[in-house]
Amino acid sequence: PYEEEKKKSQERDEDFDPDE
Repeated sequence: PYEEEKKKSQERDEDFDPDE
């Protein structure tokens, strides 16, 4: 799922802003 992928990315890349 996209949401899980977002969570994983968030944990891996703290620089990445999922809110943007």
